[in-house]
Amino acid sequence: MTDEITLMKHNRIIDIKDFLCENFSIEIVIIQIGGWFEVIEKCADIMNREFGLKIHDNAGLRSYRCLRFPLGSLDKYDDLLNELNYSYCFVLETDRGDKLVSRKVEISNNKEILGLEFDHKIK
Repeated sequence: MTDEITLMKHNRIIDIKDFLCENFSIEIVIIQIGGWFEVIEKCADIMNREFGLKIHDNAGLRSYRCLRFPLGSLDKYDDLLNELNYSYCFVLETDRGDKLVSRKVEISNNKEILGLEFDHKIK
């Protein structure tokens, strides 16, 4: 893995999801946002179909379809996804400041992406 892709600077959560799906064929990207995990677009469609989680647009605050579940459910969904035949990852927050959130791929069944870091600007 080159240093250029080890730390990616993205302005939107959707960019992190797109990067991982397009470059590493990850089917389900789960991203921590504060005390919740958020799953968006096609990734959310899979989680909805497999686990019955409700898709919404976060009361109109998101420009994409998403579903959410609390941080405390990480182990549950990691175990469930491990039993299925999807490539997946959890992107966890490692630091949150006033203008920037840093995240890192901490859990995945694709070992190639473990440790990838992302900076997300807060509007």
